[in-house]
Amino acid sequence: MKKIDFRIGEHCVYRTHGVAIIKDIQTIELKDFKSRCLILYFEREKLTITVPESQVENMVIRKVANKDEMEKVFGILSGGVKKVKGMWSRRAKEYEEKINSGSIFAIAEVIRDLTRDVEEADRSFSERTIYETAVYRLASEYAILEKMNLKDATDKIVEISKQKIKFVDVDKCEVVNDNN
Repeated sequence: MKKIDFRIGEHCVYRTHGVAIIKDIQTIELKDFKSRCLILYFEREKLTITVPESQVENMVIRKVANKDEMEKVFGILSGGVKKVKGMWSRRAKEYEEKINSGSIFAIAEVIRDLTRDVEEADRSFSERTIYETAVYRLASEYAILEKMNLKDATDKIVEISKQKIKFVDVDKCEVVNDNN
């Protein structure tokens, strides 16, 4: 079994909830079963959960993104909007799956694709909720990485995602420069 390489007080990312702080590492025994567990606390939700060590191996929990990974995220955010077609309910499900994957790259793709008209009044409640969840998840990691407050991290994520100059047509798979 892989050794837990997290420390108490360290931040980590839990795939379906986002950034947490490790409050404790305990060994839990139930009859003949013994497992080391991380005790995670999610500030925003005021939620504490216990996660077995096996979930670290299954990539349910991971370290907070590093600077190189965050640079790739910024590239995704500013790399262009995909013109997405199809029913919103199907796209919404795909976006939620990406957010809950725990991958900062997948979360960045959601933000990139939904930023295009974030301030439009006709945006649906579910679209706004998915967008805000993705921004919160990414900004939480960025804030920890850069040791900044959440509002400043959120502002930076939104600013970068609005700097798009290219649009990608999914059907044609070609890049079209918006300046032409």
